[in-house]
Amino acid sequence: MKTYYVTNSITLFVSKSYDKLYIKGRNSNTSAVFTPARWASFRLCLDEIDNELHKQKRGELVNYRKHYGGGWHVSVTSIFEGVDLQTHFIPLGSTTYKHTITGISL
Repeated sequence: MKTYYVTNSITLFVSKSYDKLYIKGRNSNTSAVFTPARWASFRLCLDEIDNELHKQKRGELVNYRKHYGGGWHVSVTSIFEGVDLQTHFIPLGSTTYKHTITGISL
């Protein structure tokens, strides 16, 4: 497994077979997992994410969420600074997504 230290608190791991990419918090159990298809889908969102982050920094109202595969969503909101990568699900009998505790904030 290859290891890359992105920041003091974020580490990136790439499996030997290149079939998984992990973003992990160093001082916590937070993480996000990408397959090659999920990584490609996430990369297609980067311009939108960047635009929403600029709005957030200017103090504008932001409520962005995009599904990028396997129950994973990326979100940028006015409530929390930064980018959240979390799994979501729709409870039985509901039509609204609920987030889980699985994920990481960047």
